[in-house]
Amino acid sequence: MHSVLDLLRRIKRTIIKYKRLSNIKYQLNDVLHRQMAKFRNKRFRNSFKIQTNESSAPKFSVTFGTRFLGNRDHALGDFFKSFLENTEIPDDFEFLIKIDDDDDLGYFWRTRNKYKNLNIHFLISGRGNGYGDMHIWHDGLTKVRHKSSEFHIILTDDVRFIVKFWDKDLRNRIAKKNSNSGIILATPSTYEETVSICGPNPTTPVPIYWVQGTDFPIISFKFMSIIEKELFENPIKNWTLYGNTFNIDSYFGDLLRQMPEDSARECHLQIPLYFQRTGITSWTNNIWPGEAKKGILRNSTLLAFQLSENELIRAKFSRKIAEVI
Repeated sequence: MHSVLDLLRRIKRTIIKYKRLSNIKYQLNDVLHRQMAKFRNKRFRNSFKIQTNESSAPKFSVTFGTRFLGNRDHALGDFFKSFLENTEIPDDFEFLIKIDDDDDLGYFWRTRNKYKNLNIHFLISGRGNGYGDMHIWHDGLTKVRHKSSEFHIILTDDVRFIVKFWDKDLRNRIAKKNSNSGIILATPSTYEETVSICGPNPTTPVPIYWVQGTDFPIISFKFMSIIEKELFENPIKNWTLYGNTFNIDSYFGDLLRQMPEDSARECHLQIPLYFQRTGITSWTNNIWPGEAKKGILRNSTLLAFQLSENELIRAKFSRKIAEVI
């Protein structure tokens, strides 16, 4: 019995040691890239202006933020590689991607040149609060979309496209959707799952609940234009089209949840899971630097999301959308 316990303890120590050594190696490599980036960034800073191609007419705008330095989950090359391998009509898509002004801009310049046949735009801005600003930079990215774009796809830089010709399937599903209004919110989960309340997650001072929502929603810009009109006519401090917290998944789930059910089902479209995340980090993992902070940010955001004043504003958006449907 003791020998088995000793063996398990040795295995545990080995795993912890490996993770720590791996982390140190990663951090040293990251420091090297940071120092090199300081010399290169001035050269590349003016190389990321959006070049409008009037001959292209993308129907889908894909947005996400990405970071090379300090991001263990960064795999942008694999993202675009899997996109090309699995997409029937790549020209139907534009990529609007936020990058930080203190990142290795040369890396993104080379990535764009490698995939120069794709409609990729990197938009440089200050690093800000990372995840905490997600709703803000998604809002900013969609404001520079091509005028032909009809749908917004929210992804992450560690996504892989896992369904062959997923875009053909998506177009077919949208065409078959019985929605004369064109107001569509597509999720890889059922309506019941998307609007369900999850929890409690036992925290202090109170337990946390959240709307399940879903990763990777696909939203028609007609859907978003109703919220845009409401905010234009009745501005609300700190609110964007994507809410006032980074909790975008629950945001769209709650917009559906607060609509009359017949209206919500009219605009909701269930789709297969076309995309898969491959990142290794998590919101609660303390092995990698900074990950514990994500857990604190997540909890505070979920608590803010539940505030009655925020819920009332989302309910107002939902009513406006239901009126159009």
